[in-house]
Amino acid sequence: MTLWLLFLVGWVLPAGDTLRLHAVPLEGLLPQLSVYRLAADSTGFLWMSTLEGIARWDGVTVRTWRHYWHPKGGLAPLTSPAALQVDRYQRVWAHTGMHLLVKPTHTDTFQAYPPYALSVSSDGEAWIWTACGPRLHRPGQPFPCADTSAVPTPIAWQVAPDGTLWWAQHDTLWCRPPDTTAITILHTPGVTQLYLDAYRRLWVYYQNHLHAYYTAAACQIRPLSAYALPSPFRGMALDGARRLWVATETGAWVIAPHGDIRQLLVPFPYRTQLARYVLSLVADAQGRIWIGTIGGVYVWDPWRPDFRVLSQHQGLNSGYVSAILRDRTGRLWVGTIGGGLYRFHWQQENWQLDRTVSLPNAFIWALAEDTQGQIWVGTDRGLFCIDCAFSLLPAPSAHRAPGPNTFTALLPDRTGLWAGSYDGTLYYIDARRYSVQLRYQVESPIRSLTRVQDTLWIGTGSGLIRLHLNAQGQVREAYPVPLPLQLTVWSQHYDSDGHWLGTSQGLWRYHAGHWDHWNESDGLPSRTVYGLIRTDHRLWMSTNQGLVYADLRSLPHLRFRVYSASEGVGMTEFNRGAYTIDTEGNVYFGGTHGLVWFNPQAIRPYPFAPRPVVLAVLRARGLRLQAQPFYGQPLLLPPSERTLGFVFRGLFLSYPQGVRYRVTLEGQRREIIDLGTQSQLLLSGLQPGTYHLHLEAIGPDGQIGHLPQPLRFAVQPYLWETNGFRVAMLLLVSIVTAGLVFFILSERYRRLLLARQVLEQERRRLSRDLHDEVGATLTSIYFLLTTSLRQLSDREALSHRLHQAAELARTALDQLRLLLWSTDPANDRLSILLGYLRETVRQMAESGGLQVRFDLPEVFPDLTIDAERRLHIVRIVKEGMRNILQHAAANTVFFQVQLDNNALYLRLCDNGRGFDPQAVQRRGLRFMEERVAQLQGHLQIISAPGQGTCLALCLPLSPDRGIDSVK
Repeated sequence: MTLWLLFLVGWVLPAGDTLRLHAVPLEGLLPQLSVYRLAADSTGFLWMSTLEGIARWDGVTVRTWRHYWHPKGGLAPLTSPAALQVDRYQRVWAHTGMHLLVKPTHTDTFQAYPPYALSVSSDGEAWIWTACGPRLHRPGQPFPCADTSAVPTPIAWQVAPDGTLWWAQHDTLWCRPPDTTAITILHTPGVTQLYLDAYRRLWVYYQNHLHAYYTAAACQIRPLSAYALPSPFRGMALDGARRLWVATETGAWVIAPHGDIRQLLVPFPYRTQLARYVLSLVADAQGRIWIGTIGGVYVWDPWRPDFRVLSQHQGLNSGYVSAILRDRTGRLWVGTIGGGLYRFHWQQENWQLDRTVSLPNAFIWALAEDTQGQIWVGTDRGLFCIDCAFSLLPAPSAHRAPGPNTFTALLPDRTGLWAGSYDGTLYYIDARRYSVQLRYQVESPIRSLTRVQDTLWIGTGSGLIRLHLNAQGQVREAYPVPLPLQLTVWSQHYDSDGHWLGTSQGLWRYHAGHWDHWNESDGLPSRTVYGLIRTDHRLWMSTNQGLVYADLRSLPHLRFRVYSASEGVGMTEFNRGAYTIDTEGNVYFGGTHGLVWFNPQAIRPYPFAPRPVVLAVLRARGLRLQAQPFYGQPLLLPPSERTLGFVFRGLFLSYPQGVRYRVTLEGQRREIIDLGTQSQLLLSGLQPGTYHLHLEAIGPDGQIGHLPQPLRFAVQPYLWETNGFRVAMLLLVSIVTAGLVFFILSERYRRLLLARQVLEQERRRLSRDLHDEVGATLTSIYFLLTTSLRQLSDREALSHRLHQAAELARTALDQLRLLLWSTDPANDRLSILLGYLRETVRQMAESGGLQVRFDLPEVFPDLTIDAERRLHIVRIVKEGMRNILQHAAANTVFFQVQLDNNALYLRLCDNGRGFDPQAVQRRGLRFMEERVAQLQGHLQIISAPGQGTCLALCLPLSPDRGIDSVK
């Protein structure tokens, strides 16, 4: 690990390490801003000790522990810990003077031990100085000494990875090799500090000097050097370049491997002695140095992009930079909007204000240096030459601005200067003769100029124009370049990869006869690209949403890396025309808060990926979500809980705002969720089952960090959601379905058999009726006609027989019609039957000269009656009417129909002579009784001599199926 860090730091530092400290934005997050102790664990958290508790920072949020669990029970306040360390098992140790505290990895509370001294070795093991001597303490082991009495502790002590102990006590440096006795090493009067680094160097502070010794086996030491440093010491740490950082009350001191010493003052926002007061200091796993002060935390980060900002601190009073120029003498010219022109010179590793240039107008739009070394300035009120008596004012000075006097683009040439104005006029100024020529006119403002051999490219507010020049620089021909869109060309760059345009509609490139285009959908933060600068394989761009570069080695596919104010750029929005590169390779971009400058070689991708950790789980408690600390254990959700959330963080303290997250959820199906920069996931509507959640944290340069193990959680099902219940229900449904199918098929088969039986019965009935009635009648007609042939001579007898035959033919026809009517399915309703009976009674009564009265209900129920029953009922009524016509000697017939109590009542009465039913036995009455019996009805004949006769017929009805259902 140490060699890896040394390689990475060596890769970055040669570009120029200025050891600048940066403030960590913790104000408002810490319980108290003064940080007395610092510790960094291998996961990536930064731990801080304050007067009001121990705080943990993950790059975005701070969590504070204000209490610990007291041995006597209850919670005690955790204030002013005197020491703070983290071992290799991520246990956090703190010392309050009264207790030694430890927070194990999988618990959320600090536990208390007796106040023993603690030391964490360079390999991360925790050693405790007990009454039994120094003892190693690992997770899951009992306390290493049964004797818990207090013992004298050394002033300072360190443990080597091989178990060798070094400690200072009674002005003496002691050493104890593993499993041997202690050895006196040397006399160290006034010793206060010991530090054993990863390179076996032992640093001992005594007699106002920090002494360095090289340690060897068997407690052998060899002096290296001594450094005079002020006391007291507040901590020591080693960075990846083997430099020792020392925290004192006079600032942070840095001792290089070759012996140079440098003092660093904290960049405190106010001029005060507190800028020298360092309370604590620690190095983390990536080689950053964290410094705790009375006013917060500061960091030296070797991976932070080395952007430098020129602003009001260096005298740039107007921060809205619109033009930049680094001249051949090394001076830096900065033009602003409304603030005029500034000139800076390099001094003490920074730009210092040299002068403020007086000009007739304070709105500066363009800067250029010609081949004579003269500086040209384009303003809202003309073009001016600094230190030479020349200016160009095409229109009267009272003319509006921006207008013809506003010069927005300048381009030096071999003998002069091309100048483009806001009204679209292109001038050429001979820098030796100071003569001016108007070379071209366009219809929109000129925004950028680029010359490639004999071609001059003009970027305007409406597109791109190409001018072909002759040897004298005169315009030979000009034509607009067809672009896919109408756009403003803010900047241009021409190289072997093509002609690049920074426009109001993204980045464009013309190459091999076609245009390539990139915008927000391709990763640009904004479609407005103001400045373009090519350095080696990178194309730098300024936008109104940050500074961007693209690696051109991946053409035609580009991945854009965006830098914002959070990474030290100093601003987010940049301006048009404010960009340049100097002869040393430094790049400059101007924006709304000054200008940023940097060496592109020093801007490197981060060599490590964010480390994802899960901070908490969100569980549903009623209508609210409750956050609970998470320590990696599998989660089991009851059936009623179908919502689960996670709060996570990609630990990346160099640039936490640049971390993006992606989640892969594996359950009933695989789902990939791209969360962007959102560090919280809420899953709702979870179905029963087991889930695995894979979390990826993606760094700003594309590096991907994974959780060591996926998160596992399960949702318990309700009873009806279990597989057993589903199988049982499937079997039950199968059985019920099989039963229903069997019943339906059986019923269909039964109905089919019944229909066949009914059909067979109907055929037999029809055959019987045709044989017994129609057949008999036709036979009678046949015999009548046969006998009539023998009586042809007797006309009277022949007429009588023919009349009988006609009557029999009519009877046969009526019988046949009745049979056809009874078999027609259209006549199977009760209402049709009763109507037919009414008509039959009426016709037979009229044929006999009888009066008829009816008593029928107005509404009939919609009941069905089968053909056989209809035929029986009609024949019963007809037989009754025949008896009335033949025997009753009546003059009135009464026919009544009633429906009551699921029964049909029919009454057929006459006012004839009547008879005694007991004394008279006739075949017609017997036939009626037989038919009524087949219908399961009841027939009553009410009659007496001289009192008429009534036939009362009662037939049962069914409310569901009519009298068909009665068998």
